[in-house]
Amino acid sequence: MVRIISFGIFHTALFNCFLTEIPYGCEDNPEVACARGEKAIVAQVAVFSYVLLGNLAVVVFICLLVYAVYKQEKKSDRYLSKGQAKNRKNTINTAWQGV
Repeated sequence: MVRIISFGIFHTALFNCFLTEIPYGCEDNPEVACARGEKAIVAQVAVFSYVLLGNLAVVVFICLLVYAVYKQEKKSDRYLSKGQAKNRKNTINTAWQGV
C-alpha cells in the first residue's frame, strides 16, 4: 500500500479512496491534463485481477474438496447392506460449508 501511495495514484474515487487520477476523468478528456495518476487504470486492473484470481482459487479448492468427499462416500457404498439407502450427508454438509 505504501508503494501505491508513493506512486501518487491513491486518491478519492467516486465513493471511496482507491487508485484513480486527479482530476477525475482526465484520462478520457485530452483537454484536461492529469496532475497525478495518469496510469491508474493499470494499477486498478492489477488489483482487481489479484482479487479475482484469489476468489477463483477458493472456489476451485472448495469444489475439489466436495468432490473428494463425494468420492469417498461413493467408495463406501459397497459396504452397504442390501436395501440400505445410500447416504450422501457428508457431501451435502461439506458443500454447504463451502458456501
